[in-house]
Amino acid sequence: MKRQAELIQAMSDKEVLTHLYMTQLLLLALSFIIGLFFFDWESFRQLWQFSFHDVIVYGAGSGLIVLIVEFLLMHYLPEDWYDDGGVNEKIFQTRSIPHIFFLCLLIAFSEEILFRGVIQTNFGLVFASIIFAV
Repeated sequence: MKRQAELIQAMSDKEVLTHLYMTQLLLLALSFIIGLFFFDWESFRQLWQFSFHDVIVYGAGSGLIVLIVEFLLMHYLPEDWYDDGGVNEKIFQTRSIPHIFFLCLLIAFSEEILFRGVIQTNFGLVFASIIFAV
């Protein structure tokens, strides 16, 4: 982790942001390419069905549980167990609130479309979880 922190600190703010955008673009491109092989357009369209009930129960409910567990872990575990080497601090410290909001939406969308939309849908929850954990 120390090496990662040193690498991040050596990079300029612009370099970190460029790498962030390129990574998210790569994830979106991979999602699109893999999706071409596994989805027909009707199956893809069905992924975008909106249910307010599902958003509240699954989205807000699980999000609240994750936040509670996260705060508990941060309170009781040593800091070096959850330290990211300064990546988040480097990315977000000089951003405006609208830019942070946009980055969070972009990161969430690109990762979710790949892992839940493509990998989990086609290969199952266990496989997607293993890939995401690595």
